[in-house]
Amino acid sequence: MNKLFFVVGIILLAITGCQQPRKITKYYEDGQLKETYYLDRKYRKQGANIEYYPSGNISFESYYTNGKFLDTLYFYFDNIEKQIEETQFYLMNNSIFYKKYHKSGKLHRVGVFDKNDQKTGVWKNYDKDGHHTFTKEYKIIDGKEYTNQMWVTLPGGDTLTESVSIHYHFDKKRVQLTDSIYCFFQIENSAFSKEEAKTATVSVTLPKDYTQENFTADFSNRPKSSFGTTEKNDTTVINIPSLDKQQMIPIKAAGTPKEALHQTVAFYWKPKRMGRDTIRGYVREMISFIDKNDPENKEEDNVRTELSKIIYFDTPIEVIK
Repeated sequence: MNKLFFVVGIILLAITGCQQPRKITKYYEDGQLKETYYLDRKYRKQGANIEYYPSGNISFESYYTNGKFLDTLYFYFDNIEKQIEETQFYLMNNSIFYKKYHKSGKLHRVGVFDKNDQKTGVWKNYDKDGHHTFTKEYKIIDGKEYTNQMWVTLPGGDTLTESVSIHYHFDKKRVQLTDSIYCFFQIENSAFSKEEAKTATVSVTLPKDYTQENFTADFSNRPKSSFGTTEKNDTTVINIPSLDKQQMIPIKAAGTPKEALHQTVAFYWKPKRMGRDTIRGYVREMISFIDKNDPENKEEDNVRTELSKIIYFDTPIEVIK
């Protein structure tokens, strides 16, 4: 009987030993520890995966279960304090919530990368003392990262002239099919100098019939030319001018100061179907001038140069009976 227990014990020990992950250790050429991690019998990573600087300090840390890492990657400065330099928290849609820190320990920047490692949404940036310096809003336009808006701030919170942004709102996000949504857009910080902004034209572009043709999420089917020409797959659009060019100003916009009329667009948007939709469009601020340095103007004086800044927006709505 004792022999039987002894044999069973050896078998259990062997099985348990086979189930324990095997530690893998890698070294730099000089023999300094480079990386450690653990593999199970199916060669899947389990537990801690730690990488080291040549100095011996930890540079990177992550944790795995059955070959899949658990949510967050940690990157460290090259010092003995194991001070975090950045973290990457993976979200459900394969995007990454990213944080980077100064050596002072204060937050440097925070925002989200999409699955293609492109910045998206709002990113905030701070100096080494923790003061907010600027915020950028990114969108994916034509499949590429695009700086949509920017707010540069002083430590006291004042916005500087380097900012480029709009103020806009919709008076309701849930609306009846028989009702309308009041839409208001105003240039908050112009992309141009004060003098140029006085002559800039501002407009809002929307799909002519969103139930038939709507902009895609990255606006790749928008008309690319500012001269009215369109390509085969471009969405048919309507352009709504600023209040100073509208014959009738919406009642809710009647209080807009006279000096702001050319920088403001306001209108009523009427839904055409029930359900959940997204209002997509863009605000264009444009200046036009004759560039005397343009070689074409040496022979003729009517060739105008156009410069514009486009700010995109998309707002989810729900239309009910």
